[in-house]
Amino acid sequence: MPKLLPINCLLTVFLDRGNVSKPRYKIVHSAEGAANFATKLAKPVVVKPIKGTRGRGVSLGLSDKSEIVDAYHKAKSSIGVLVEEQVSGIEYRFFVLGGQVLSVLGKKSAHVVGDGTLSVSELVDAKNELRALNPRLMTSLIPKDEWVEQNLAKQSLTWESIPAEGQEVVLRHEANISLGADSFDATDSVPEIAKQAAIEAVAAIPGLDWAGVDVMVDTSDESAPTAYIIEVNTGPGIGGHHFPMRGAPRDLATPIWRCAYEKQKALAGTFSITSIKASLPKPCQRLVSIEGKVQGVGYRKWLRREAAALNVQGWVRNRADGSVQAVLKGDLAKVERMLGKLHFGPKAASVAKMSVTSHSRALSYSGFRILKTR
Repeated sequence: MPKLLPINCLLTVFLDRGNVSKPRYKIVHSAEGAANFATKLAKPVVVKPIKGTRGRGVSLGLSDKSEIVDAYHKAKSSIGVLVEEQVSGIEYRFFVLGGQVLSVLGKKSAHVVGDGTLSVSELVDAKNELRALNPRLMTSLIPKDEWVEQNLAKQSLTWESIPAEGQEVVLRHEANISLGADSFDATDSVPEIAKQAAIEAVAAIPGLDWAGVDVMVDTSDESAPTAYIIEVNTGPGIGGHHFPMRGAPRDLATPIWRCAYEKQKALAGTFSITSIKASLPKPCQRLVSIEGKVQGVGYRKWLRREAAALNVQGWVRNRADGSVQAVLKGDLAKVERMLGKLHFGPKAASVAKMSVTSHSRALSYSGFRILKTR
């Protein structure tokens, strides 16, 4: 029986056949193989899982053998690991449908800019407050994790350091919105050569109606910009295009719906739009644990007020270990918005960690209650 290739490998095969411009790469099955390919390239490399989401397991700018070996084990899976040369430029997400680029979203990796007064930690908190107001970014706050601490250390900084006014502090190197990257609309400013590269990448893959194409664009030589295809996402999210941090929003939902409707109509022969019924808001219930400075600061009363304002039901209580626990029940969109707020809490609070799981136990009352410590 022939061996089946995973979808990401198949996409790469089609891109090769289509002669699409992309970084040199190799799929490896050992740490030694990863290190040897990097040595052959003689350039910094990116090591990442063949199949993955949200930037998990991706390591950038590696040249030291020990770093490459560690990155391989971080990304390791039964289907192998992808090692590719790291190309320079700015990363963009192109949304392609029907042989056209409908939207381009620029992404800049997580960072803050000093004002000479606030610490790095305070700058991150302030930026996360702004992200929490954005429907797309409210659940993609800049994490305060070990990776950020390592990047700060490389810049001789800590969480308590106060950057000079105008000093840019790099928090992460991945241009991934889920890991705190900024987003901005760039549809009208990217070079045409990059748009054409994205269109060719989608055209090279049979049966693909639309896709999100990650393209690295280098405009250091304005007379001859270059573009490299980094990834083709066959199930791209569109929230970032609808709600960028800066620039004009782009409506992608409507053309996607039209394309899907016309395709369904062609397949079914007849398809009545009147048969599509509006669905009710999707309900959900979540159990949340919040750690940090969250007791003795009015966190529970604050949470009850915020939940009532959003018509979210449930309860909140202090835990004996110093954490706060809560159950949130309501429309999915409202519960997700509430989850975004929990990262901050009242002014005197300082959230260090938050975990969220589904919760199926039915509530025996309506409204939102403060329960006894347990």
